[in-house]
Parts: sequence; C-alpha cells; structure tokens
Amino acid sequence: MGIKIAIMGTHSTGKTTFTQQLAEYLKFKGKKVEAITEIARKCPFPIHENTTLKAQDWIIKTQIDEENKKSNYDFLVCDRSVFDDYAYLYYALKADHKEIYSDVLDHMKTYDVLFLTKSKEDSKAEDDGFRSTSDEFRIEIERIIYNKLEVMKPFFDMSNIKIIKVDSFEDIKKFVDENY
Repeated sequence: MGIKIAIMGTHSTGKTTFTQQLAEYLKFKGKKVEAITEIARKCPFPIHENTTLKAQDWIIKTQIDEENKKSNYDFLVCDRSVFDDYAYLYYALKADHKEIYSDVLDHMKTYDVLFLTKSKEDSKAEDDGFRSTSDEFRIEIERIIYNKLEVMKPFFDMSNIKIIKVDSFEDIKKFVDENY
C-alpha cells in the first residue's frame, strides 16, 4: 500500500477531472496508480436532493469496500471521500447517523491526503443528465462538508492526514511534487 488521496467537495467542483489528471500525472511520473471513480453514479437508489438513508448507506459502504479492495499501488486516487458521501446523508436526514458517522470517521483515518475543492461563484453545475444542477443544493452540500470538517476536528485525530484546499490542478500538482 502506498499513498491514499481523495479529492473532496460538493458536486461540480472539478473532482472527477482532478482525479483523472492526478492519476495520469502520477503514471507519467512512473508511479503505480489505482483510481476509484465516483461511486454515486453506480447507486441503484435515488440520490442528490432525493437521496435516502438507504442510498447513502449503499454509497458509503460501496466506497469503503472499493477502496479496501485496492492494495497494490504507489498512489490510490479517489474521486470523493466517504466524508463527502456522508454530507449527502446528513442533508437527507437533517441530522447525524451515529453508526454510519462512526464508520466514516474510522475510514477517514485511511486517507493520507484530502484535496478539498470549493465551488466557484461564477460556475454552474453542468447538466450531464446525472448530477443535480441546483446551485442551492450544491452550496448546501458544500456548507455541510466544510462545517462537519470543522466540527469533527476536536474529536478526531487528523494529525496524519493532510487537508489541502485547492482551486486548480496546478495546486494539486505543486503539492504532489513538493511532497512525493
């Protein structure tokens, strides 16, 4: 096992593009790379504004299983972390789910680097026939992610996890070049 990286953030902030760019860049540098694509696209249950406990539980468990199956890599690059997925669950329930939240926090310890994206005021969610295009929903999920990260810090040892806010792939590339 090597370095495990997740690109985090609400939908339509460039996570999938950054994940692909980072995987390609690391391969170009001669690294053995595995990638986890966005699990929500495979979910058999309603998601986004209509998500449910059942849907988000499926997504979180599937993400954890997919990540745990990967073991022979220099870098594992994940399009989302389980924490992102949990934000959508929190949105659906309007409250924490103790058991799932505990599982998410336990799994968060497996990441080495979290690149945290942020929506841009002038960008709109692309209508790709899958993701929500509601700006209000996208901003609410982002608010939940950022707030929950702050709330968990005092209760969760994140000393071994680097959380880096990024605006572009150049920010990611610079961090990778300086640290790996």
